[in-house]
Amino acid sequence: MALPPVGYQALRKGRVSEVGRLYFITKSTRERLLKDATPDEQLQQGRLVQVGVPEIIMEALGWIQKQGLIRLWAYCLMPDHLHLLLQLGEKTGLDKVMKRFGSFTGLEVYKQTG
Repeated sequence: MALPPVGYQALRKGRVSEVGRLYFITKSTRERLLKDATPDEQLQQGRLVQVGVPEIIMEALGWIQKQGLIRLWAYCLMPDHLHLLLQLGEKTGLDKVMKRFGSFTGLEVYKQTG
């Protein structure tokens, strides 16, 4: 008898995406900061706020929006994660949009920050 999924896997169970719906997404870096890190430590250690990285993220969001994959309503860039409020376009599912975004930004951020 298989155990039901727990944690992250439980979030994926039954997940669907629908054209035109609004989605609140949190995209995290692989290396999360400690919760008790000071604001100065967050700015020094957070991969997403390193020089050039916010521009990479904004360029990628602009590109997927120009392609009609999403309509970006709001975002909040944090040192180790990104919050997005987006509306899904008609061309592809949310999973593929986020995979494209993650692949592009991950590679470009790695090039920028090592």
